[in-house]
Amino acid sequence: IQHRKRKKNHKRDIERFKREANILVDLHHNNLPRVYDYFCENNNYFLVMDYIEGEDLLAIINRHGNEGIPEADVLNWLIEICNILNYLHTHQPPVIYRDLKPSNIMLRKKDKRIILIDFGLAILSNMIPPVGDAYMGTLGYAPEEQCNGKTTTVSDIYSLGATAYHLLTGSISHDFIKRPLREKKKDIGEEFDRIISKCLQKDQADRYQDVKTLSHELQNYREKLHLTRQYLSVKYNDIKLINESIETYDLTEKII
Repeated sequence: IQHRKRKKNHKRDIERFKREANILVDLHHNNLPRVYDYFCENNNYFLVMDYIEGEDLLAIINRHGNEGIPEADVLNWLIEICNILNYLHTHQPPVIYRDLKPSNIMLRKKDKRIILIDFGLAILSNMIPPVGDAYMGTLGYAPEEQCNGKTTTVSDIYSLGATAYHLLTGSISHDFIKRPLREKKKDIGEEFDRIISKCLQKDQADRYQDVKTLSHELQNYREKLHLTRQYLSVKYNDIKLINESIETYDLTEKII
């Protein structure tokens, strides 16, 4: 029985490898590693792809601890990830990533660009998940419909929300809806909290229906933050100029 099970698992791993290789060879994006070829040698399977020097976001989370990563950094990363997901979801046929989480997202050392790695669970939207593959995903990041074998592109949006939650708080929760993000991270903006909460809705219909809309809202929020900082900076500089222009007098000096 154990031998048959190992043989079955080995066959499934080979199918996953070939699926990943076939998907990646056809993808060309600045935030994805370029795959040039794949081959089998002595019953071992190899991908020929770009080497990404850097560290994954889970390692960065662990370094920050329970404080979480600053909002501005997370916001910039999310917008980059949205660009990647939008490329995948609008590919023909659309690619559903299915395993978005901090350990699968790298920050490349040379240019601080976000790189999405490990397409082992990715599938084409017109493809029926292989037998035994329906429950694949990572607990805490995979939405309910994915656990039931009914993954859509909107499932990736849930995983993006869970990833954002982990980045911002330093921990992952299985009770996203009952515990709003701002309860754990009080210094983030109310609008940012609303955006992440919408991604994490249990019902697919209550989430963003496409990554482009989500990206647009994130960019609008970033622009508002930028304008607010500019405004505060200008006001602060005005105060400094006013203070510098005030003349002082010695009140003990006799007036002639």
